[in-house]
Amino acid sequence: MFTFPQQVCEIAQHLVKAGAEMLEVGHPLISKEAMAHVSAVVGMDLGVPILSHARAHPDDINAVARSGASWVGIFLGVNPITERTRVSGSSFPSLLEKIAASVHHARQQGLLVRYTIEDASRTPIERLLASYRTAVEAGAQRLCFADSVGLLDPKQTRLFIRALRHEFPDIELEGHFHDDRGLAMANALQAVESGVDWISVSTNGLGERCGITDHGIFAVNLHHRGERTLDANQGKYLHELSKYVATCSGHALHPATPIFGEHAFTHTARLHVKAVKRDPDSYQWTDPVQFGQACKISKQRIRSNIVTDTVINDKTVGWDIVGGLFWEKGRQSAKPSESELELFTAGIKPGDKVAVIGASTKDLIEHLMAMDVNVTVYDFSKGMCDSLKEALSPNAPPIRVLDITAPLDRELISYYDYVLNDRLVNRFTTQEAKKALKNMVALAMQGEVRASVKLGLYAMDEKMIELGKRRQVLELFYCEDTQTIDFSKAGDILEESLLPHGQIDRDVLLRWYQSRGMETRFSDSSLKQLIEGVILDDGSQINVEHQCNFPDAQDTVMYSLKSV
Repeated sequence: MFTFPQQVCEIAQHLVKAGAEMLEVGHPLISKEAMAHVSAVVGMDLGVPILSHARAHPDDINAVARSGASWVGIFLGVNPITERTRVSGSSFPSLLEKIAASVHHARQQGLLVRYTIEDASRTPIERLLASYRTAVEAGAQRLCFADSVGLLDPKQTRLFIRALRHEFPDIELEGHFHDDRGLAMANALQAVESGVDWISVSTNGLGERCGITDHGIFAVNLHHRGERTLDANQGKYLHELSKYVATCSGHALHPATPIFGEHAFTHTARLHVKAVKRDPDSYQWTDPVQFGQACKISKQRIRSNIVTDTVINDKTVGWDIVGGLFWEKGRQSAKPSESELELFTAGIKPGDKVAVIGASTKDLIEHLMAMDVNVTVYDFSKGMCDSLKEALSPNAPPIRVLDITAPLDRELISYYDYVLNDRLVNRFTTQEAKKALKNMVALAMQGEVRASVKLGLYAMDEKMIELGKRRQVLELFYCEDTQTIDFSKAGDILEESLLPHGQIDRDVLLRWYQSRGMETRFSDSSLKQLIEGVILDDGSQINVEHQCNFPDAQDTVMYSLKSV
């Protein structure tokens, strides 16, 4: 799944920061790449044991020893189904011999051993006990019970684990539960109650078929039950890990995923919304901030002229739709000219660390690449990021998915000399813009933020407002007090007012605007008022150091911001 060693190493670092106490890294015999992954993680010296996988065969075990891992996870099933399908021709006594020989060989190689019985939930109890006893007698330090087909329910899990705990009171036990019946989490929690010491988990629950126990959700549940405490930052690290693995794996997190999903702390029903505005605890089981989340109000059931303090950023859908079409076929007007690019990059020197917020500004990124600076691109749209990577290949800089309106990874704070964004503020509501500006200044706490903003209404906005007034439906999609427009509520007026954006297909253009939701149009005074109201986490404020008009773009101003 993860083909690049740097991704594997970054995930390993994230896991340890989030509290993982042992890492399982691949099966080194299967390929040179798998061996490289294991060896790379071992070489990082992360302070936790590294376990790698092996069949009950000397070649597999020797490969683990060569990788540098300290633990080997030997796996072998012993039920009649395994005899029939995986080790045909073997008898149960011969399987016991194989277990003893492989564990003994691993111990001779200086490895610690976890022995796993595959498909344990469909294995007769007498075979389970005999096999585990054989492994322990040969020197295994840990026994793993694998519900490989996700068959069990919590009651059955309790019976199995209690029997093993009674039989092996002094040996570490581990539970490995698949989610085929949707019960992996329940079974894992029951296994902890029944006496296991370890649970096999994976980030976002990734694994065979329906996956296994989700790492982050399991850790949060243990924390909630008081059985294993997360420190002040580990909840946020788990969220960052979940997002990073989703990006690397190409498997997006479902919005309704508990705790870390986009909708986990989002409130929609009118009665819920009213109560949450008075007291978030009315419909929340915990404080979402500790997990890098926020109490959010869905825009689906709220009149569009009411702008709340907690608006969900769901603009990703729209920008995923348009992707690279934005610069390939669309951005002909409001495109940074050479003079604008020079203003944006004045004073930046080779080697400076520069963050560009917004993958749509391809011209600015290419200009920076030519200047030989250390540039990193962040955008909340994976579609935009993927399109940019393809467009700039093979020399693309780091391009990463990051919602600039969401809580930042602490490691990014004060990391950059310059943070640049072109007309990004125009895509946000007032509250989203406030969060984005706060985060951008935090990224460059000792440096400078340069943000260009198109002030006032766009031509298409004016056309929509004119039609809305004429038909007496303006308040359905526009709030005059805040100058906030909601494209998702404009209906036919949006379609009638749609103006060409280069050569982008009209249907794509319409779906793009419909998915962009609410956007605020700023004046110079309203933007400065917003900036002055931003308080950073260390108590400092943001100051507009200077501003200048873009000579080739009407009403577009570049603001230079610093913390004071």
